[in-house]
Amino acid sequence: MVMDQIEVTNLISLKLQWSRSKIENLIPLKLQWGRLKLQLQWSKLKPQVFSLKLQRGRLKIANLISLKLQ
Repeated sequence: MVMDQIEVTNLISLKLQWSRSKIENLIPLKLQWGRLKLQLQWSKLKPQVFSLKLQRGRLKIANLISLKLQ
């Protein structure tokens, strides 16, 4: 569950940079579905955003955790 929360934060961070209007759609998807189901559903909508998450997400997670702890 901790990983899911980190992933949510990470995706929200990317979405803030890309388009704030999509955050409301992203949060319920992430909370309701598992990571694989979200990948399948989200990649159909915005593959470029999701590939960004796959490429940079793990690096950004460390920065976000450090920000959250502070």
